[in-house]
This record gives sequence, C-alpha cells and structure tokens, in this order.
Amino acid sequence: MKASELRIGNWLNDGFFDFQVEVQDILIISDMPKGLNIKPIPLTEEWLMKFGFIQEHCCNGKYERWNKDCVYIEKINHVFHHDFISIGAIHQLQNLYFALTGEELQLNLQRR
Repeated sequence: MKASELRIGNWLNDGFFDFQVEVQDILIISDMPKGLNIKPIPLTEEWLMKFGFIQEHCCNGKYERWNKDCVYIEKINHVFHHDFISIGAIHQLQNLYFALTGEELQLNLQRR
C-alpha cells in the first residue's frame, strides 16, 4: 500500500485495531519503518452495510449488488467491482465513493 493511495479519514488496520487515517499517519506510512504493520482492511459485505449500502436482489443469481446514493458495487466471483474497477479494500471504496459523489463515505455507527 502506498501513502499516495490514502486520504484523511480512510480506514486501515494496524495489526490490532481498525483506525481512521490522520495527517500524521500518512507521513508515517510514506516512510513506513520496519515492523510497522499498517494494512488495508479487506472489503466485505459487513463493511458495505456499515457504510449504509443496501443489498439489491438480482434476478439471475450470478452476482450480488449493493447501492448507496446511486453508487453500485457488485460482487462477481467473490470479487467486488464498480463497473470495471476491482475494489479489494475499504480505503479504495472510500476513495471511489468520494470521486463519484464528492461526499465522504460515512460509517453508520448504529450498524457497527
């Protein structure tokens, strides 16, 4: 993971806890000292629901689809996609959502 992929507020994991990126985290990650175990959080259905995506039922059963504010995420063969973009981590979803809507993807604390 590169620091250039990150934005303030992205969710990552330090090996013990999930946390939101702050300015100092980006500086640390850009120099990434040995032993620092900061990693992306894999995107899961649970995280999509925490962010308020609603699962839609697809008639052909070949894929699953989630929607939030007209941003659609599909899961095909166990991989999440938006159009032709593969999304494997939470920070990638957050960045994509911001690029498409101009809004930050907020965590729904009631579902957490």
